[in-house]
Amino acid sequence: MSSCSSCGKETAEEALNFGDNGKICDACQLEEDLAVSRPGMGSAWLQLSGAWLLVFLSFCISSRRTSRTSFSLGSDFTETVKYGIDLPGMMLVGLAVLVMFSTLIALIRAYPKGHKGLYWAGRLACLGGLFLLFPLAAYSLYDASPRTYTTTTGPSTECEQGVSSACNTLGVRHDRKGEQETALVYFNKACDLKLGMACRNVALVNMQLPEPKPRAALEAYRRACRMGYSVTCMDAVRLTHTQLEGDGMADLRAELETLCADHVGRSCTALGTVVGMGLGGDQQLERAIALFRPECDQDSGLACMNLAGIYREGSAVPRDLAKADELDRKACKLEMEDSCARMGLSAE
Repeated sequence: MSSCSSCGKETAEEALNFGDNGKICDACQLEEDLAVSRPGMGSAWLQLSGAWLLVFLSFCISSRRTSRTSFSLGSDFTETVKYGIDLPGMMLVGLAVLVMFSTLIALIRAYPKGHKGLYWAGRLACLGGLFLLFPLAAYSLYDASPRTYTTTTGPSTECEQGVSSACNTLGVRHDRKGEQETALVYFNKACDLKLGMACRNVALVNMQLPEPKPRAALEAYRRACRMGYSVTCMDAVRLTHTQLEGDGMADLRAELETLCADHVGRSCTALGTVVGMGLGGDQQLERAIALFRPECDQDSGLACMNLAGIYREGSAVPRDLAKADELDRKACKLEMEDSCARMGLSAE
């Protein structure tokens, strides 16, 4: 009896084989033969490198037909782009996929040669490289395949996406066509999206209907006023005073008090007009003057014009025609036509 020089197992002398490391048993001889016949990790690494190169080339090399068609539908513009198949890219990525499967087979068949720890580390690294490459190959395959993109731009699409200015634009277009009910739909949508201009347009269209709706117009003016848009606070005062005969003025005055305290838009100018005329409560000329002065300094044409009228009449302040003329000139430059008429000037 002798022992195997590889595994140390006691074996009959005649059953031992002469191997590279001395006499070995049949089992060790079989393992040695497998190590010689099966590849190591080098083949797997070489194929993996080739697969990465093919995928990279599939991104770089591209040859495909592209066609574009476009048309207008209403106020929107639609463009369709059709990409044909990228044949070189498709062939390269297809070949890369075959090489990747070949790499996987080589990785399974690889036999450890040398240090087993390094073998397993290399095997895991190669497997990781394959997993990273699979999504890139899938995207390259998608990129090389035929596909169609359609894009639509214009106010209709943008309005559906919640762009307030686009909804307002559509409202203006329908209003110019005399389609007031449709215009109101778009103006209301833009107003709900916090566009003060659209709220004012809601009010204007409501007053232009065959049967005007002053209540709806007033609510729209007040919404725009709360947003600080332009002169809508004063628009609300005028409409309440003229169309509704003062009904609701006290409530409007109370709201203007709150808005003016928060310095919202031109609410202080409107409040000055209301308290100066005694609308919805007591007349308070001194307070009106106190409200108009800072508003005029901030280029409120209406505040300057009202202040000029107070100085011209000598109401609550000594009459001062020179001061009144100075204020009217400023109001005229701010496009207040009544001040221009008083001075014999034209609005600039």
